[in-house]
Amino acid sequence: MIRFFVLTGLVSTTVAATVGVSSSSSEASPVDRRPSIWLTWWLGDAAGDALFAPLLILWAEKPRSRWETSKLVEGGLLLLSLIVVGQLVFGSVLLRGPRDYPIDFLAVPPLVWAAFRFGQRETATASFVLAAMALWGTPPRPGPLPSRGPQ
Repeated sequence: MIRFFVLTGLVSTTVAATVGVSSSSSEASPVDRRPSIWLTWWLGDAAGDALFAPLLILWAEKPRSRWETSKLVEGGLLLLSLIVVGQLVFGSVLLRGPRDYPIDFLAVPPLVWAAFRFGQRETATASFVLAAMALWGTPPRPGPLPSRGPQ
């Protein structure tokens, strides 16, 4: 597992970020901003590898086992808690008003629940669900790369 993370999360993302930043034009990425653009590119690729690769590998690797009714109910409650916590922390559906509350760590208990009561596959899926909700709930802000959309 460590070798996999080193090869995918470190080596491949380093190559991708280096090639991507060095091949971009100086207009798109000025020389003085290239280190921060490279780091942003690398972090995005590494986070994607660390989150998405285990999900794919774990779901492709083992055959699914049948769950008992109690496990299905618990899985449904876990999914419901992931949705509620994801909306509280990352969304705007359930929480209206000021967003200055330190509620980021509310996402940890459902992941701990998944890790202790379910297997690696379900824990990776729970992490992916929360990450997708975080991505969906993140407002677009200017970053190191210019927007290519309509101005």
